[in-house]
Amino acid sequence: MPPVELRTPRRSEREEMMDGKLYNPADPELSALRERAGDLCTRFNALPRGDHEARAAVLDELLPHHGEDLDVLGPVFFDYGVHTTMGDRVFANFNFTVLDCAPVTIGDDV
Repeated sequence: MPPVELRTPRRSEREEMMDGKLYNPADPELSALRERAGDLCTRFNALPRGDHEARAAVLDELLPHHGEDLDVLGPVFFDYGVHTTMGDRVFANFNFTVLDCAPVTIGDDV
């Protein structure tokens, strides 16, 4: 009779991180996500305040879960971006920093 495997399957470092468990931040998936967010923050921060279309396009990539009328002054800094949810009519002042190694939710009218 073959031995029975009693362990649960290995979860990804990202799953462990999102559940508040101990995780390896040097994991290739997490490193790639942080690099992507850093590049998008750099792009956003370099854009003129009046270039609304380009700024909105970068925010759509950086923050795929956001509502209507998002107004972000910049500069901004996100660990991942994809773990942040923002509601409708959110205003983020300068030096907005989000450490989203856990889910972050910002509601409406903030």
